[in-house]
Amino acid sequence: MSIRPYFGLWVWGALAACLGSGLATGSTSAQTAGAKTHGDTGSEIRFMDNVFLVPDPNARAITGWLIVKAGCADEAGGQCVGIAHYLEHLLFINRDNDHRAKVAFFPDGSGNGWTTHRTTVYFQRFPSKPESNPQNLEKLLSYFAGMLSEVRVERGQAERERNVVLQEYQQNTGRNPFARFGMTLNLALMPGDPLGQRVIGSPATIKAFTPEAAIEFHDRWYARNNVAIVLHGPIDKASVEPLVARHISPLPEKPIPRHDWKQPRQYEAGRQVLRTTEKDARQTGLFLERILTIDESAGLEKENTAAMSVLGGFLASRLAGSPGEILIERDNRVTEARLSIGRVRTGSFRISFSGTPASGVDPDMAIDAVRVYIADLARTGISTEIVDRLKMRIRNERALLAQQPSLYAQALTNWFSAHYDHEAWTDRGRQLETVTATSVNRLLSLVAGPGREVAGIILPGAASVAGGQPGSIGGTAPTPGETLPQHSAGMPDAP
Repeated sequence: MSIRPYFGLWVWGALAACLGSGLATGSTSAQTAGAKTHGDTGSEIRFMDNVFLVPDPNARAITGWLIVKAGCADEAGGQCVGIAHYLEHLLFINRDNDHRAKVAFFPDGSGNGWTTHRTTVYFQRFPSKPESNPQNLEKLLSYFAGMLSEVRVERGQAERERNVVLQEYQQNTGRNPFARFGMTLNLALMPGDPLGQRVIGSPATIKAFTPEAAIEFHDRWYARNNVAIVLHGPIDKASVEPLVARHISPLPEKPIPRHDWKQPRQYEAGRQVLRTTEKDARQTGLFLERILTIDESAGLEKENTAAMSVLGGFLASRLAGSPGEILIERDNRVTEARLSIGRVRTGSFRISFSGTPASGVDPDMAIDAVRVYIADLARTGISTEIVDRLKMRIRNERALLAQQPSLYAQALTNWFSAHYDHEAWTDRGRQLETVTATSVNRLLSLVAGPGREVAGIILPGAASVAGGQPGSIGGTAPTPGETLPQHSAGMPDAP
């Protein structure tokens, strides 16, 4: 397994912005086995127990994803110490006949896993061969059923995997100045919130891992009624349905605890600036993070989510009035401008900017320009013409996705990983048509209002030094008590 930086919520927010719909409040209900459903981007076959098949007769491999709706934000005490990710490692052990720690279950295939704040995902892939597909597909579903049923690990193996996780931390966080700085930004933006902590944990928490803590997490969250399985490849309903009935349906359901991180949370308003000079940073980095909570009724939540898909598309575009057009092309304040919006939970939104200052531009002035841009955009709004253009662009992108089953299956997997449900997936097209310039601009004015803000500046230098003013930090890695998003594994978080 590998580990990669996961600067958490803006990645998840980009998924919501691209695919927009409502947050699920629980697992989706079972439907008639083999029911074929049609979204505005394609179709999939849904079986009992939240198993979904995306047929692709031209695929050269068969891939399965097991999506467990529990991540580090669900750890004991509402604090991310890294147990969910540690469990991910342990579940790859002793799954083959040789009882080895193997990520790839199939000798000629590949496999991996990743953990985020909300979800843990496992995938396996093997080459499609007509003579061996039935046997391998049964092995795949049996493998997933086994991962949901038990943790097979000896204490010596558990200690070795704990050291592997510690090495991953050092490789992907300890040696990456932007990853370290991103952790500090998130901690400052969302103090005490598990969604602002790092998925992998800290060196101190990693060294304290025990297999008993991992097994306890497994017992609480790993159950048939808290997962989704997505299959993709040259397979059909007839080959999948009996295997689901044999391996997945008999698994027991469990009472699933409440996801406490979904509960509304207020963030204290204020502004903070963090600075650091890092000898291993190769360029100047600018960051501006804003988070706020608004009163969002059930009806307003749906409307806001649909509007967010259009607003997110605008912020990522080069259309007139976009961040790229204003901050880069017109004002020449930055050479890169990535501005996104995402829903953290019901009622809580996050606006995230990252970029690089243009030559000769003071970093503080560049960040001020971003603040002014957000305020001006909220005041002037986005025109009906541009909103309609963006809606057409989203329709076209979804139509293209329908023609690429492998990407469609990955998008569906990432949708479930963000705790969105299948009914919302199939309703995206209808929700998009309800979006108007009025609804987009109302959301924009809300999220641009007073909230909590943290700006960050990271400078390359010969040695780490403190910024020398309130809110500045030194250039060393966060202390063991600091925790924040980070993480794990082999595939993109959003399509």
